[in-house]
Amino acid sequence: MVRRSSARLDDVRWSGVVRAGPIALDLDRFTMTVQHSGRRVPFGIGPTVARILSQLMQRPGTVFSREDLLARTWPDGNTVTSRTVDQNIRRLRTTLDKAGLADCVRTVAGEGYSLVVPMPTRPDQRPVDPQDRPTPPEPS
Repeated sequence: MVRRSSARLDDVRWSGVVRAGPIALDLDRFTMTVQHSGRRVPFGIGPTVARILSQLMQRPGTVFSREDLLARTWPDGNTVTSRTVDQNIRRLRTTLDKAGLADCVRTVAGEGYSLVVPMPTRPDQRPVDPQDRPTPPEPS
């Protein structure tokens, strides 16, 4: 099941702290803090990447098209292309990779991007993807 974004611009939070899973994003200081192995690890993040991450964090699992992200990240009508979104998603993925959250931003082919928020797991398990469906057992 794919959920598409239909949020209005005024539904998006642009200040304060946004939290999703182990990630806390301070939109006033442009810092991302990740809860990792019992401690908080801070990462600097640029304002544009922070605005994109904020949108994804406020609606985890929802697919945002490039056009949605363009309209919400640059609402004042600055001339930017969909490739600008791709470049900033790449920067976001690089930062998340450094934080040990490499697969948090999912590309949905032909649709856009969504955030997969890792749920707490044991150290020997991979993060839980809420879109994963358990495989039913084979009939005996």
